[in-house]
Amino acid sequence: GGATSSSSAPPSSSSSSSTSTGKPRLQIAPMMEITYKDFRQFMRLLTKETQLWTEMWVDNTLIHSERVDGFLDFGQNEHPIVCQLGGSSPETLAKAAKIVESWGYD
Repeated sequence: GGATSSSSAPPSSSSSSSTSTGKPRLQIAPMMEITYKDFRQFMRLLTKETQLWTEMWVDNTLIHSERVDGFLDFGQNEHPIVCQLGGSSPETLAKAAKIVESWGYD
């Protein structure tokens, strides 16, 4: 199922893998056709001290799709997780960002 509730907090600032602001030092870069859900689940098994990114989703794809769960679905253990959006219009990017935010991305 999709993430629809509150997200977990990022690692504490006392963690050696985090910056002084508590944000993860290690980022798993977004890569088309690679950073899909199964890959992110595998990365999370390797470490909980990283921030995961989705593949880039085009704003209009999210706005005009009947169902976005195939694009935006993620496991609760994937936090902190970021959804990368692409587009050329600030207005449609803002609409897509609202959709992503409603799914519980960090």
